[in-house]
Amino acid sequence: MAVTFVAGSSPTYEEEAAASISGATPAGIANDDTLLAAVFGRDALTTPSGWSVLHATTFDRSGATTHLTVYGKDTVTSADASTSFTFDCATTDRMELAYAVLRGVDSVGATDRKSVV
Repeated sequence: MAVTFVAGSSPTYEEEAAASISGATPAGIANDDTLLAAVFGRDALTTPSGWSVLHATTFDRSGATTHLTVYGKDTVTSADASTSFTFDCATTDRMELAYAVLRGVDSVGATDRKSVV
């Protein structure tokens, strides 16, 4: 089976003084899909329960250090469609969140999904 893009979310923004960000996943998620969350924060991000870090990097964005972490949900079911998840940051500042859903990824473990990102 080929890997296909199922859906993505519009980015969710917290402009100032946010220590966490939440946003609803796209509709149309099916059992065993791969659900990814890309989260930007000005400080270290905390991995929520049920998610694994697939990629993390730090870079300069408009003169401020920014952390980008891509998470993969460990177990995905159709119940995850339109569900809100919360991602936390060590300090309060701007945050952004966006989701992507892939189908046909031939793995179930977060380690195996690294090749998708």
